[in-house]
Amino acid sequence: MFNRKAFFAIFFSVIVLFSLAKAQDDPNITVNELKGHIYFLAADSLLGRKPGTPQSYLVADYIRSEFKKNGLKLLGEDGFQPFEVVTDVEAGSGNSLTFGDFSGTLSKDFVPLAFSANKSVTAPVVFVGYGFDFDDDSLAWHDYEGVDVSGKWCLILRGDPEQESEKSPYLNYTSLRKKVLVARDHNAAGVLFVSGKKYDSKDELLDLYFDKSTSDAGISVLQIKRSVANSLLKKSGETIASLEKKLIDTKKPHSFSVDEEVSATTEIVKKISRAKNVVALLPGNDPVLKDEYIIVGAHYDHLGMGGPGSGSRRPDTIAVHNGADDNASGVAAVLEIAEKLASERKKMKRSIIAMTFDAEEMGTLGSKYFVNHPLVDLKKVKYMFNLDMVGRLREEEKQSLTIGGT
Repeated sequence: MFNRKAFFAIFFSVIVLFSLAKAQDDPNITVNELKGHIYFLAADSLLGRKPGTPQSYLVADYIRSEFKKNGLKLLGEDGFQPFEVVTDVEAGSGNSLTFGDFSGTLSKDFVPLAFSANKSVTAPVVFVGYGFDFDDDSLAWHDYEGVDVSGKWCLILRGDPEQESEKSPYLNYTSLRKKVLVARDHNAAGVLFVSGKKYDSKDELLDLYFDKSTSDAGISVLQIKRSVANSLLKKSGETIASLEKKLIDTKKPHSFSVDEEVSATTEIVKKISRAKNVVALLPGNDPVLKDEYIIVGAHYDHLGMGGPGSGSRRPDTIAVHNGADDNASGVAAVLEIAEKLASERKKMKRSIIAMTFDAEEMGTLGSKYFVNHPLVDLKKVKYMFNLDMVGRLREEEKQSLTIGGT
């Protein structure tokens, strides 16, 4: 729910920074003005510019006001191009797991994974080891040989048989998503992940967090505790510990049908927020070339407070991720370039579009939205200059400027 008091508290806390950033304007590109923009954009009070937050909206307002002040024509909805993004996920109230006399408790016995489809499944269970199915030149592993998992649950161990090695040859096949996609390709109805003792002695359930992918796996995916998996396996005489040891020792598949039927419902609720691109136009003057466009752009979002799934290099640290270089520096450059070009608008033959994108850190969502919902004819866009992390080009440190193109 939008907190009006919090919004205005944040607004007034950045007024001073806003004023400093808008101090004495000079149509030339100056170090002081670049610093002013960056100090505002990377301020602690803006809490890392996470898309869909009041702080992010303040940033969008600031950029728009700069474009407007310099006489650019605001495009879209008064300078904004809004779009929806998923910013978080949570477990819905409908999640359940039952078999025999057992009825699981959410977050104690099981959790749905963030990329699970929302489904209800009642089906038999098949243990398929590590869920591998690959054949490389020097290594092969086929957990699905000799078993039929069509329409059934796949019980899969997390990790791989050499998980303690940083050079494990299985690393390319251990991600949970990859294992789920392999199970789905074999027509499984769902996946039950479990941690072996060697993989996680504490047997902790995964935190539910948004992994920046808006597409789900198409099937139900849960993680269950070892004790729950051992109850499932009771009739087989096996335990997760014995199966993990066997797979590690032999380096060979050991798959079999489990004499148990599991009923489960997975429900993931996505939190939808509104993000905004900021777009403005500096019209050209040539009778013919003014209908062609050059775009100068940068993304203005960053990682917010960090945390799991944020993209932070320290996902276990919850703190303001200021993003001075990534990418307040690029936005500052766009604002200064737009100001300079506007001061010499009579010389402009082609039209210039100044644009800042939102939700880049979530998968270049803002730029994708603009491409799929363009505000101008994309066939008439001749060049696009994207400025990203341009704040550390110190000559004395001999750092390089990377230029890429398509």
